Amino acid sequence: MLMLTSVGGKIVDLKCNPKWNAIVITDLHFSDNKTYFSKELIPQTFEELEKFIEKEQSKQIIILGDVFHSSCNNINYHLKLIDEFLQFGLPVFIIPGTFMRIIPVIEEEEEEEEKEKEEEEIDLSNYKNVINLSLFDKIIFTHDAGNGYWLGKKQVIPFLRAIKFHHKEYCDESSFLLTGHTHRLIIQKDEQFGSLSPFHVGYEEGRSYAVVKQVGNKIHLFIVKI
Repeated sequence: MLMLTSVGGKIVDLKCNPKWNAIVITDLHFSDNKTYFSKELIPQTFEELEKFIEKEQSKQIIILGDVFHSSCNNINYHLKLIDEFLQFGLPVFIIPGTFMRIIPVIEEEEEEEEKEKEEEEIDLSNYKNVINLSLFDKIIFTHDAGNGYWLGKKQVIPFLRAIKFHHKEYCDESSFLLTGHTHRLIIQKDEQFGSLSPFHVGYEEGRSYAVVKQVGNKIHLFIVKI
């Protein structure tokens, strides 16, 4: 099983124990001054994250970039908020985004030998707004593949196609590409790519998060609309 992420346009293999059961969020745009979203809603955003971590029984957190907004240049503020993520006691993988391309924060756990398990069913009966995707050999996570350009909302799908082409060496029928950056929830099942909308509670156009679970030798991906 491969779990891949694009960091600054380069592919890095994410390896982690225990087996993958990660919550994936994106585009928080935190700031200590004028911001894309109200900074007063930051505590509520962390409360929501904690709620969904408990619901999904997540073992890892993946953030698809833009944790901070361009107006935030206070490094102490950055570090304080990073500590807020680490309070959950889970490995945290932060992919650099358009703004504040910080180094990923990774807490490694000692590798343990795992016995092979039969593939199990994922129970989605408790979800009202879920996009269920197939089992994949690998998921490619990115923000904008290190490009940082933006074509506008009408060009989201061509943008995502361009990002997938950028990763064509890794994208095949057994993979799925998931990005941040677009601020829209877009899932193209037939082309096997998509983007998440911002997780910040101040986003009013439909928030979302993803869950990736290892099932046998495959990865199950589903998207939850909040």
